[in-house]
Amino acid sequence: MKQLFNKSMARQMSLVEEINQSEESSVIELANQFGADVKTIMKDIKEINKTIYPLEVVPSVSLTYYVEVPPGYSFDFVYISFLAKSPEFQLLELIFKNETYSGQELSKKLFLSLSSLRRRVIRLNSILQSEGIRIESNPYRIRGDEKRIVNFFVHYLVGKYTISQNYLSEFEQKNITHLVNKILTVSKIKENFHYRELTTWLIVVSLVREKHGVSIEGLDIGVFEAVRQYYAEEVILHKKFKSVFKVGVTTSLLCRSTYLVIQPGYAYTTDQWQGESLVGTKSYERGRRIEALLAKIVSDFKLTSPPPEVALKLYNISITHLGKVRLLNNLDDVFLKEAQKKWPEFIQMLTKEYEASSQYLATEQFSVFVFQLVSEWAELAHYLSRNQKKLSIGLFYTTTQAHMEYVARELQRFLPDILTITFLDDGGKEELLTKEIDVIVTKINDFSNTKKVICLSRDIDSKDVAKVSKFYEQWLLK
Repeated sequence: MKQLFNKSMARQMSLVEEINQSEESSVIELANQFGADVKTIMKDIKEINKTIYPLEVVPSVSLTYYVEVPPGYSFDFVYISFLAKSPEFQLLELIFKNETYSGQELSKKLFLSLSSLRRRVIRLNSILQSEGIRIESNPYRIRGDEKRIVNFFVHYLVGKYTISQNYLSEFEQKNITHLVNKILTVSKIKENFHYRELTTWLIVVSLVREKHGVSIEGLDIGVFEAVRQYYAEEVILHKKFKSVFKVGVTTSLLCRSTYLVIQPGYAYTTDQWQGESLVGTKSYERGRRIEALLAKIVSDFKLTSPPPEVALKLYNISITHLGKVRLLNNLDDVFLKEAQKKWPEFIQMLTKEYEASSQYLATEQFSVFVFQLVSEWAELAHYLSRNQKKLSIGLFYTTTQAHMEYVARELQRFLPDILTITFLDDGGKEELLTKEIDVIVTKINDFSNTKKVICLSRDIDSKDVAKVSKFYEQWLLK
C-alpha cells in the first residue's frame, strides 16, 4: 500500500524502515544510501517523528539511529500512521464509513474541487485494482473482493485503535465483547490476545459492511449451517445489536465474522499489506514455533508461575514489546553465564530449539531470545495480572475537586486496571511525601526528590499518559 503515499511520504517510509532494520546507520550513511544530503535526512527524521508519535527515531550513544517503540506498540503502528496521513487514504476511510456521499458532499468535506476529487479517485482505483478493490461513484462506495476489503480495514483499525480504545463506546464494546466470546467458542479457536483483538475489529468492520448491504461470497455451507444453528437462540443479542448498531446479529454477520476468523492466512499481519498470505511466511512460522516452545517449557520444566494460560499471552505480548529487545543487546556475557549456572538443562534445551528455529526467530543474539522467554516471563506476568499489582497514585492538583476528578477519569480511561488513585489534600509537602503511595502526580514541578513525582499538564494529553505508562513499566521491574 506504499503506492498510497506521495513521493515525500514514500521516501520517509523507506527511511524509517531502513533505520528499523539496520539500527546501525549513521546520518551520513543514510544520506549516502538515499542519495540525499544530511540536512534532508535530519528534516525527514523530524517529520517522521511527528507522524509516528509516540514511536520515535532516536540516536544511540554511538550516534547511529534506531526506532524507539514504547510498551504496547509495535512497528506496525508506523504503517498505520503514514496511511492515516495519506490524502488518498483519508478519502478511502471516509467512503468506508459512509457510502451515501455524492461528489459534491465529498469534495466539500475534503476541501477539494470536483475535478481534484475525480483525479484522486482515479489514482486510488489504479492502486487498488491489483487488490481486486475499486471505488464506484454516485454514490461513492467501495466494492470488489470483500475478504480483501475487510482484511485491509481490520488491519488498519487494529493498529490505530488497540492503544486508545475510543473508537467504540463502553456500551458498544460490551455488546461486541459478548459476541466475540460466542464467535471464539463456535470457531473452536484456542483463545489468545491477537484473536480476541482481531475478532473484535472484524465484527466492527463487518457491521459497517452489513450496513452498506454488502455480502461476502464463498461462505462454506457447512460453516453457514453450523453458525446458524449455534446462534439460533440469540434473540436478545440480536435486539441489542439492532438498537446499538442499527444492524442486527444476522446469520450473514455471524457467518462473515466466524468464517474469516477460522480461515488460514487471515491473521492480519504486515505481510498481508504486501498482498501475501500469512501461512508459510517467516512471521507465521516464528509464532507457531515460539508458541510450541512455550508449551514445552510449561510441560517439561513444570514452570507453573505464571500458569500455562499466561504462557500463550506472554508470546502475544512479547512480540508487541519490540522496543525492549534492543535494550538487551549488552547483556550477553553476564546474563548467559548466570542462566547456565541456574538452569543448565533448560539452557541446553533452548539452545537446540534456537539453532533449529533461528531463521524464524529473527533475533541476532541467543541471550535476547532466552531473556524474553525466561527473565521477562515474570515481569510480563505482572503486566498481564494488573489487578494483582496496581500502581498507587497520589493526585495533587491545587485546582477544584471537579478538575481533579477529571484528571483521575482521564488517567483511568487511558490506563485501565493498573492504577489506584488517591486525592491528596494540601497539608504541606512534608505530609504529602509521607503518604503510602508509589508516586505523586501533580502539575507542580518543585517537589522534593525524596519521593517519586510525575509532573503532568493541567489538561491531560497523550504525552502525560505516556509519562505515567513509562513510570508504571519501570515500577513493575523493581
